[in-house]
Order: sequence, then structure tokens, then C-alpha cells
Amino acid sequence: MTGALLKSSLWHTEYLNPFIVFQHGITEILLSKKTRFQDMFIVRTGAYGKALILDGKLQVAVEDEFFYHEPLVHVPAVLHGGPRSVLVLGGGDGCTIREVLKWNSVETVLLVDIDEEVVRACEEFLPELHQGAFHDSKLKMFFEDGLTFIDNCHQKFDLIISDLTDPLEDGPSFFLFTEEFFGKVKTLLNPGGIFVTQAASVSLPEEPLHPRIVKTLSKVYASVDSIQSFIGSYGSPIGFAMASDKPLETDLTRRRIEEILFSHVKRDSLKLIDGRSFQGFVGTPLILRRAIEMETITYSQQRVPKAFGGQHVDHAA
Repeated sequence: MTGALLKSSLWHTEYLNPFIVFQHGITEILLSKKTRFQDMFIVRTGAYGKALILDGKLQVAVEDEFFYHEPLVHVPAVLHGGPRSVLVLGGGDGCTIREVLKWNSVETVLLVDIDEEVVRACEEFLPELHQGAFHDSKLKMFFEDGLTFIDNCHQKFDLIISDLTDPLEDGPSFFLFTEEFFGKVKTLLNPGGIFVTQAASVSLPEEPLHPRIVKTLSKVYASVDSIQSFIGSYGSPIGFAMASDKPLETDLTRRRIEEILFSHVKRDSLKLIDGRSFQGFVGTPLILRRAIEMETITYSQQRVPKAFGGQHVDHAA
């Protein structure tokens, strides 16, 4: 343990599951606020720099956020080939739109986040994250519930990115990981468009959510695949799920990946992703592929977890 952490008298403690605890030593609290929707802290951690914590869960840390946001954005963007219109659900810290705006093909970006207070706090206290992206002329922001926005939206997009809170079966974002919601999102995709969503940890002993989210997407889209990346500040390998009605050709050569990526994105603007690391992000381990293949549980508004007053059933219809 480093000297900086030994001096820390304040710790952020987070349960990854009922049996696994992850902690960060906090050296400074920059902001503490209860918004209309959630408890918000912006802090300085001893190891990962400044970080945003919402409702007791660390959302993003300055020193390693790119391990999350570069794969989330650039893997599906490469597979698309040159997205022009992008919708981002959540992502109020500004990191996702920052990565999207690196693509010279992008003409319009819509950001939908329910909590304007979080966005404004990140804009002020975490400029290292958004790097001015909130003020880009291509960006339009909407402060409303993502489900409501999708219900009322009539635009079409090449890429839709869902960067929402953890998809817990007893959490408030559960309905944004259901078959019905995924179907609504699909209606907003242009032909050949790709939807990508945060899809929980891919550490199966921690939780079984990733295979269930992928299997749910498979009921709606013709082609579904996983991305994975280890984010040190989370203490866990995180999964994303991509979906499209066109084949997701993830077995591209390194040369082809870089031809697409660096014809749209400046090489020196990236910290993590190139042809070689791209192949690692889409190289889903055999054990996870088997778990997805064998999974029988999917999520639907007709099968609501008990925490929402419904009867959770163990098998898909």
C-alpha cells in the first residue's frame, strides 16, 4: 500500500456483490450534493485521481476512464465504418461524447441525461473528462428520462450508445435493459446502425447479468456480440454488448481496423485502442461465450423482478 493511501482517513467502500468489497482512499471531497435524482460526490482518490460517485457507486475516475470509454465508442464505430449521427443515453460526465466527437464523420450528437445537475457539476469540476465536449457545436443536450426520450423520438441514428447506471435486476435502470426497450431503440437505427450498451461485469462469479443482457438483445437483433475491458477503478472487468441487424464482423485484421479507425480519428488522440487492442476487446473468452449460449433468462417488462412488485421467472418465454 502506498504512502498516500496509508494517510487516507476517508474511504469509499463499494460492494461488488454481497461477498466482495472494493475500496478507494479519498484524499479530498470536492463536491457533495443531493440532486433531484441521486446523491452526488466528486472526490479526489489517492490512486485514480478525481472521480464521480453517484448513489454510492463510483462512475468514472480520471486516471483510467479511457479503459471504459474508448472501447464503448470506438469498437462499434469501427464496425459501422463511419457514423454520422449518434445518440448517447446517459454519459453525463462527458467522456462518451468526447470520444464520439473524435470521429470526423460525425455530424450530429444527441446527449440525453436525466440529471442536469450532474452534467453541470462534471462540466465545472471534471474538465479533464469532457475536455470541452459539452460546448461542441455538433452536440445537442436533452435533460430527460431516456425511456421517455426514446418513446417520443422520431430521428434516426447510425450509432446509439447506452451509457447508463448499472443494470441491476432490482435497480431503477432495469427497464432500459428489457426486450421492449431494446426493440424501441431498434426503430431509431438507420439501416446498418449499431446499438451498444453497458452490460455489467463479465466476471461470472460476481454476477450473471452480462449473459442475460446479451441473450435479451438476441431476441431483438440479428447480430449481437460482446466487448470487454478491465477498468481498475471499478475492480472488475466490464462488459458491453453490441447489437445490429447487419453482421458484426469482429474478426477484422489489425490493418483493416486501423485503416478505418485512423482515417476518421487522430491517432494521437487515443490512449488505448488500435488494431491490436481492438482484437482483445472483442476476444470474448470461451467460458463467457459458453455462458451466453447456455443462458435461459432474458429481461422483459412482462417478467419484472420482485423488487418491482412483480414475479421474477427464471426462464425466457
